[in-house]
Amino acid sequence: MAFLHATAHASAPAIDNAAKKRSLTPYLLLLPGMVWLIGFFVLPIATLASTSTMTRPDGAAVGTYVQSLRFQNYLDAFSA
Repeated sequence: MAFLHATAHASAPAIDNAAKKRSLTPYLLLLPGMVWLIGFFVLPIATLASTSTMTRPDGAAVGTYVQSLRFQNYLDAFSA
């Protein structure tokens, strides 16, 4: 009985180490998918949202826009 008791204490750190590795594994497996989602979905949507609130200054050349956070653009688009 003493042998089993001593063995249980000796293997406890090994079990904790394995549990730590096991608890990190799902997150490491999710990492490539999360990078893909951020790179190909979240960043383009953020860029689109940023571009949609820009305005063209008076007298500016074609293609020149300034970030003005003008949310009135949405009302103009839906009311026209």
